[in-house]
Amino acid sequence: MFFPDFPYSAYELSAFSFSFETFSVSLKTGEIVHFEAPEPKVFRLWLRENGVRDISGKPLD
Repeated sequence: MFFPDFPYSAYELSAFSFSFETFSVSLKTGEIVHFEAPEPKVFRLWLRENGVRDISGKPLD
């Protein structure tokens, strides 16, 4: 399953954090990618619904 404009499938993702309007996403390969989602709350919900760990521990306002 893919998120619009994000080139990785949920299956490829391991964990994420969110800071300063940017998501840092850890891929299962060990690579870290950064993504500025047009709608951060929607992207975060998609990540969580697909079982990607949220390691930031911060609420997304």
